[in-house]
Amino acid sequence: MTEEAETSKKSSEDTEDIGDIEDITEDEKRPDRAAYWIRSAEKNLLSAKSVFSVDEWQWAAFLCHLIAEKALKAIIAKGGIFPQKIHALRRLAELGGIRRNLSKEQWQFLGYLMSFHIEPRYEAYEENVDMTLNREECSAILQKTEEFFLWIKNRLLL
Repeated sequence: MTEEAETSKKSSEDTEDIGDIEDITEDEKRPDRAAYWIRSAEKNLLSAKSVFSVDEWQWAAFLCHLIAEKALKAIIAKGGIFPQKIHALRRLAELGGIRRNLSKEQWQFLGYLMSFHIEPRYEAYEENVDMTLNREECSAILQKTEEFFLWIKNRLLL
């Protein structure tokens, strides 16, 4: 690895470790960046409903986490900031400046959704996922996720 690549990697790792967000280029500050995150979340919502319909509840719950993450990143992007590659939903809500606008139920739900975030490239990923979901529980997660997503989307006026 070249010295420049090592420096770039270290810089990236340092930024990610502290959980801060970084400024983006003028091109990336375009208003449609928030719309990008929303469109991506909408596709994930369709996918979540699809995998739910074939009883893949853990994957549906994982996609619900992804939907919430992308909706929160849309809020951050709308503010002209590039959302960092972090997955902590409550931290994203804080970075997006909407923590105080979330109800207690929404805040708790974001914490609950974190239990469905997985890193499948790691061998022990199943230990981090609640593998005991049933249809009713997953249906409730999907419903609350869609409600949260629509709440964010309405805040963005997209």
